[in-house]
Amino acid sequence: MINSILKYFAYLRFLFKSLGRLRQRMYILMKFRKIHRSIICAHSEVELLRIADEILRSQVEGDIIEASVYKGGSTCKLSVVAKLTGRKLWACDSFKGLPEPSDVDKVHLHSEGEEEIYHKGDYLGTINEVRKNLEDYGEPNVVKLVPGWFKETLPKMRDKKFALVFIDVDLHESIVTCIENLWPPLQSGCKFFIHEAHHLLTINAFSDKTYWRKKFGIDAPEFIGAKKGLSRLEPHLGYIQK
Repeated sequence: MINSILKYFAYLRFLFKSLGRLRQRMYILMKFRKIHRSIICAHSEVELLRIADEILRSQVEGDIIEASVYKGGSTCKLSVVAKLTGRKLWACDSFKGLPEPSDVDKVHLHSEGEEEIYHKGDYLGTINEVRKNLEDYGEPNVVKLVPGWFKETLPKMRDKKFALVFIDVDLHESIVTCIENLWPPLQSGCKFFIHEAHHLLTINAFSDKTYWRKKFGIDAPEFIGAKKGLSRLEPHLGYIQK
């Protein structure tokens, strides 16, 4: 009951953040709700509304990039916002599920003390499945699907300009690959959203002062949402800002 009330107020907050674009935001909300009912999603409705709001309000030049697509639910949603804002969406995934986890990545400890176990092939969505979902529910013309393991595909993204990054990659090794290749092309003032804000290994990767100083010559950015997420309805979502 409480979550339903909170979700209702989250919808209203999204709608009325820009009265001049109320019709546009109503369209996005209706599209997002239909996508969420039609495709298996690993995120909550409110989490992607927050990311959509960030894109809508951004005045910075650049595309959107998503690392880990799963069944394409978030890809469909982001494609709707990308089209409305004149941006391209780069959707990167192996389309084979997770790779074989290393010993470090097989078991992840959550900030609440719970364990999550990963296996090769988890979170599989085939490229044909994602394409079909995009055709049915999204805006395929603004999406570039990028198949392959992140260590092979993300280095090719370093010459782009991104106004927003969204990753939901689960494994620590993949998170590090995303940081090293997607932080440099992220435009100044823009946000790097992470969907594992409750994972201790994720928190460590984004908060390691020695790593950030050695790799980028800067202090580790403040990790907003670490451990608890951004709200009760956004328990896994966090971000850093460039």
